[in-house]
Parts: sequence; structure tokens; C-alpha cells
Amino acid sequence: YKFLPFIYDLFYQGEVTGLPIMRPLVLHYPNDPEVRNLNSEYLVGEQILVAPILEQGATKRMIYLPEGTWYDYWTGEKVEGKQYILRDAPIDVCPIYIKAGSILPTYEAVQYVGEKPYNKMELLITPGEGVYDHFQDNGTDYAYQKGEYNLYHFTTDMNGNLSIEMTHEAYEKYEEISCMKLGF
Repeated sequence: YKFLPFIYDLFYQGEVTGLPIMRPLVLHYPNDPEVRNLNSEYLVGEQILVAPILEQGATKRMIYLPEGTWYDYWTGEKVEGKQYILRDAPIDVCPIYIKAGSILPTYEAVQYVGEKPYNKMELLITPGEGVYDHFQDNGTDYAYQKGEYNLYHFTTDMNGNLSIEMTHEAYEKYEEISCMKLGF
């Protein structure tokens, strides 16, 4: 539930572009021969790489990271791409990597949708220049089709400094937008 606003944005993008939420790596890295038949990992949008544990009892996982710089979601460790890595994978950790220059909207962790109001948002930011558009509406009906939504445009520089621009405002804004830096 922490990544709910990011997933919601991917649904919005999917409606506009037709791109799926979960994506094979070859979709964004078509010239990388290592990902052509790589079916044990996937991307969530372009920014998050997930490498689930697929073997019973496994405590380590071989993971391929495509080109670019990636940050371990759990530890913040920086890892250069275009290589395979061996990652410890205890039973309670699913290996997740966030691409450099990412800006990911998150909410406070909850147990179910609607447990708390979504009036505060925290942006997960990784080093590197980034751009991200965030869609916000009431999440319950089709009022967005009549223009009742907000569209935020976020940018970060190499130092993680955030700029916020509201490109469409026709809905209640967040009370607070904060940042959590990963890998800085």
C-alpha cells in the first residue's frame, strides 16, 4: 500500500499510453541481449526492478541489472547495471531496485485502502536528475474525465533538490509533500 500512488499513476499512464504496469525488462532495454529471455524479473513502470524469489528455500538470488545505476530499496546500496549480482534474499525480503534519477510518490503504510486519508505524500528520490508527473484525483469515480484532478510535475537535480509545479489543479491538494532520499 505504500506504493499505491505510484501504481495509481501507472494505471493513469496505462490509460493514456497503453503501457502495462508490470513490464518485461526487454520493453525498456530492447538492445540488451541479457534481457531478451529474462522471465524471472520484471519492472514496475520504468523505475522499479523486482526480482522475486522463485525457488523454495532459496536464501540468495542472482539478479541482472540492466544499464544505468540502481539502488537497493532495502539498503540504499548503489549498484552499477549491465551486470549480474548475487543478492542475499532472506524469506522476508523481496529484492527490489530503484533506478537512479527516480521520483516515486508513496503514502504512509496502511493495512487497507481508505484506512487513513491520503492528504500527505512522501516522494522517494534516488540520486540523479529526475522528472515525474503525478496524477491525483478522488480515486472512486470518473470525475477526472470532467477535469476534476491535479497533475503535479516534479523534477530533481543531481543533489536531490526537488522542484514542484502544478500543471493542472482542479482537486483538493496534498496538505504536505515531503522527501525521503535513498542512496544519498
